[in-house]
Amino acid sequence: MPTRKNIILVLIAFQILIVAGMFVKAYYPIFMGKEVKLAAYGQDPRDLFRGNYSEIRYDFSSFSIDSVKFHGDTSKTFKYGDWLYAELQAQPNGYYKAVAFWENLPEDGKIYLRVTPTNEVKWTPSTQKDYYWAGYANFKAGIESFFANPEKATEIDKLMNRRDSLQGFAKVMIAPNGVGRIKELDFEVIKQ
Repeated sequence: MPTRKNIILVLIAFQILIVAGMFVKAYYPIFMGKEVKLAAYGQDPRDLFRGNYSEIRYDFSSFSIDSVKFHGDTSKTFKYGDWLYAELQAQPNGYYKAVAFWENLPEDGKIYLRVTPTNEVKWTPSTQKDYYWAGYANFKAGIESFFANPEKATEIDKLMNRRDSLQGFAKVMIAPNGVGRIKELDFEVIKQ
């Protein structure tokens, strides 16, 4: 018969395992991922409830569905919570860009980021003509927020919006399952 002390120790161990599991899941891309450099664009970094952070957009955040290939069922409507995979390809400038989207895991050897649509997406352009955002898709990958102290968040916001001479970028670690995590947010001078 288990004693009260043993039950309490098992409950404490269980709680420690849950926290450890959350930590491993969060940092899995950092430890096991491949580093890619994504062009990043900023938005307002302050929120009353979340604190100071930089809200980041990428080239796959909003785009015309006609501008990329889709490998999957074009008759299906994808909604928030449906996972798709953005295939990333290195560009001559050193950044990676989404060049195709896959309904299922892409072929081995490809670099892909797991994303979910923020609006309903159907890869059939002819059915998308009856509202303002006709033919556009918006996606999130879980790498849209970068938390920083108040001063750093304000500095990041100012620099992100200076598109005349600086390009913001995020170094993102992408795990083998497509989950990404921001490793670093930085800026570089745009080559004219």
